[in-house]
Amino acid sequence: MIHLGKEIIHFGIAMPFHPWEEVLKCAKWGEKYNFDSIWMADHIVGMGLKRLDALEAYSTLAALAMTTKKVRLGTSVTNIQTRHPAVLAQNISTLDHISNGRIITAVGAGEAMSIVPFGIPWDKPVSRMEEAIKVMIKLWTEKSVDHEGEFFKLKGAFLDPKPIQKPYPPVWVAANSPRTMRITGRFADG
Repeated sequence: MIHLGKEIIHFGIAMPFHPWEEVLKCAKWGEKYNFDSIWMADHIVGMGLKRLDALEAYSTLAALAMTTKKVRLGTSVTNIQTRHPAVLAQNISTLDHISNGRIITAVGAGEAMSIVPFGIPWDKPVSRMEEAIKVMIKLWTEKSVDHEGEFFKLKGAFLDPKPIQKPYPPVWVAANSPRTMRITGRFADG
């Protein structure tokens, strides 16, 4: 973190996809040198100039939460097409407890290249992301959730324990279009 007058600039570090020993080394380095956050890509396989092996993000973040004390943790980013919002809300609430309130929720509409090869449906990704964010927030803040949406239907659903952070862990959205930026402004923290 750097203070520039009244402005504060935060710095995070992206973890490698694999192997675990390198991920752990980078996380410890980030904590030692006072980075504000560490980020684990949430992909079934690593993508880039070439295909890469990739560790599962939430399991890896749970292990990193146990080996760090102050650095915030997040995914960069979770493709909402690959996880039901109730499962994701529970993943994040669990990590919030394990990390003692250091998790950041980071979601995006995703990209077809990361899911189509696995037979995961690729339909209305931005609408699905918007509805999923709404469902997660309801599960984190309400005692019982009834939701009748286009993609998700919940009847008397509940999530306990609730996250440590109140009202819930910050929600960040990967946004690069006017519509996703509007969703970020309406439902997210960053």
